[in-house]
Amino acid sequence: MCTFLITRIEQQALVSAVRQALTSSCLSGFDRSFLLRMYGNGNLDRYRQRLQSLGLTGYQHVLDVGCGFAQWSIALSESNHSVLGIDCDLPRVTFASTIAELLHIKHLSFAQSYMETCHSLSNQYDLIFSYGAVPMSPYIQTLTTFYRLLAPGGTLYFSAYGLGHMINNILTPRNASAQFCPREWAIKAIDSTVDYLHTGNYRQSSSLDSLFLPSSIAQQTLHELGFTNIRIFPEGTFSTDPQITPVPMAPSFYNDTYEAVYEVICNKPSYSK
Repeated sequence: MCTFLITRIEQQALVSAVRQALTSSCLSGFDRSFLLRMYGNGNLDRYRQRLQSLGLTGYQHVLDVGCGFAQWSIALSESNHSVLGIDCDLPRVTFASTIAELLHIKHLSFAQSYMETCHSLSNQYDLIFSYGAVPMSPYIQTLTTFYRLLAPGGTLYFSAYGLGHMINNILTPRNASAQFCPREWAIKAIDSTVDYLHTGNYRQSSSLDSLFLPSSIAQQTLHELGFTNIRIFPEGTFSTDPQITPVPMAPSFYNDTYEAVYEVICNKPSYSK
């Protein structure tokens, strides 16, 4: 079982910090509704459990890529020694930094950066974590950057989504709002992916824009970059701890046929290419 490095954040303290940070934030209406849905009553147990089930604890230097509103970053900080969260959206980074300050988490920090061009030092992190963010970038470039940033022997974890996730959002859209239409988002993602795979160019016009990433392309890209021990599995189905049964956070298939959300764990070799 995981040994927590700091006192676990109490639910009420987290709820209070979220409310306080929101009073001075410049987040959009969509972001506000999304983060309130993610934090809920301040219970981070599902994030803690997922990290424990995947064995993503006890690392010295962790990079949380596409950290958003910091819920994963906070969970990572409880069981790892030093965590840096990055996101391309400055209001999200400001909100996350405020949360960490209010909660007095001294070994958790945040910075604004695009994941595919992150300028951190090479070979610096022994864990790179990214939940759901990699497809929101030109992912071949992003995975190349991850390889450079990882220390030899380091671990890469990310989740991504295939065509089934787009089909889900087109046929059964959820969490629509005045600022976000899941159906239009998915249709644009399909069009952008076709263009990206043919030209290598990604025309992202907002931080919500995305591609979809078939797991076959993810595996091929990781292999070509030099990653080893590549494991790909449907979202919420893998555990290194037999005492923990993961709870899926998103559908892993549409109609049992089209791949939706999946997870990837792999390693940079202990030697560098």
